[in-house]
Amino acid sequence: MRIHPLAGVIIVVLTSWIGNAGALAANLGSGDSSTKAIAYAQLIVPKEIPSAANPTATTKPQQAEIDGARRAQEFKPEPLSPSYTDAPAPQAAASVTEEIRQFIDVWIGTICEKKLDEHCACYADQVDTYFTYKHLSNQRIAHDKVEVLKPYSSLQMQVANIEVQSATPSDAVVVFDKSWEAHGAKDFSGSEKQSLTLHRFGAAWKITSEEELKVYWVKKSK
Repeated sequence: MRIHPLAGVIIVVLTSWIGNAGALAANLGSGDSSTKAIAYAQLIVPKEIPSAANPTATTKPQQAEIDGARRAQEFKPEPLSPSYTDAPAPQAAASVTEEIRQFIDVWIGTICEKKLDEHCACYADQVDTYFTYKHLSNQRIAHDKVEVLKPYSSLQMQVANIEVQSATPSDAVVVFDKSWEAHGAKDFSGSEKQSLTLHRFGAAWKITSEEELKVYWVKKSK
């Protein structure tokens, strides 16, 4: 005679349940009313047992543990992306550099055309360093420009090797080579390395420092 595979399982479960029933019956015979009620509930509500329809049945606490473990395995946190908010974007840095180059073109163009009001508007109200001078007002620099240009009827000036050494949306340091040739009652020409420190006031860049770093050569007529 062949025995169904589940018959052994059912026999083991029934044996365990009958044993538990004996112990619970003893509790029903002795003890207070609350103990008897708990024992009676345990007796009439057996745990789910495997069957042909559900051979892998488990209790609710066991199923909760299995579901929690499965969710933990399936959970895959997204990798954190680094933040670069303190650093300027490449396009922003390129835009600042282009603005500075345009500013230098205006600064050079206005002095060559002797448009001194527009030229001096390139300087801040107070300039920290102006060649060998310290803490000059914009008016003092304008006066100096007028005196320097008096002997010359024409002026040509060029810049080359422009290098923006540091730049933020509001501050910049620019180094370049400058050459000039002035003619009039006197002739004056030369070449030097120069630096400008710039600060943005509102929408406009302004010079806060102008320094002569190195003189390559100078020629003056008597």
